[in-house]
Amino acid sequence: MSRSTKKTSSAAKQRERAAELQATITAKMETLTQTDQWAAFLDYATKFHAYSLNNLLLILAQRPDASRVAGYNKWLELGRHVRQGEKGIKIRGFSSRKVADTDPDTGEEAERKIATFPILTVFDVSQTDPNTEI
Repeated sequence: MSRSTKKTSSAAKQRERAAELQATITAKMETLTQTDQWAAFLDYATKFHAYSLNNLLLILAQRPDASRVAGYNKWLELGRHVRQGEKGIKIRGFSSRKVADTDPDTGEEAERKIATFPILTVFDVSQTDPNTEI
């Protein structure tokens, strides 16, 4: 398999995973707004003030009992480690990257930033244990 074929295959898988996450968000939002769970969700959301609505819905859909989430490395910084075999919670991140564009009329190159939204994995505090290594 050529390098470009692998890259295309990987990009297609990434788009498929992103579409699955978006479907999860949509389904959870419909469930919440059509039931009396809306007030409970708003209470839940106060625990995750730094996360977007979409990410809150993803966390709730995948792990309703979550109380505090962070990435693997962040838990290590906080003196905790994720237990082996724990299944992560998939959320959407934000990043940007620079790309160079060439103006077809002038031939000048201009650099611009484009937003990317990678799929990230976080874990709830209940999936971690304190680090006992000193």
